[in-house]
Amino acid sequence: MSYGHHHGGRVSAFPGEPLLRTESHLERLALQYFAGLPGCRALLTQPLTIRFDFRGTRRRYTPDLLVLLDPVPVDLARTGFDPLTLVEVKPPHARMDLELWTARACALREALGLPLMRFPFTCAEGRI
Repeated sequence: MSYGHHHGGRVSAFPGEPLLRTESHLERLALQYFAGLPGCRALLTQPLTIRFDFRGTRRRYTPDLLVLLDPVPVDLARTGFDPLTLVEVKPPHARMDLELWTARACALREALGLPLMRFPFTCAEGRI
């Protein structure tokens, strides 16, 4: 479980589409943020799990979101978003093992060609 406040449940990202499962209030905010972008075409929660080696141990990792953007907003493209981007949702104050983060991001890029981004993030308009 994440370190954030847990308000699990389901959220409607787009009218008439199936509800998406969330594990926290922050995930709900992330879904609402991305769904509100004009170029957001689709969202999936916990879309896949990969296995990768890290420090001699086989690890598993499941990103929180998969976001499909067409077009990718300029501010997000500058931070590293591609049309298909995986997103990890963590509170801004959460400590992160940079080496583990890099290993996850590299494994996803190598296996799927997709970037891994963190939410909330900083863009040209300020903290999101």
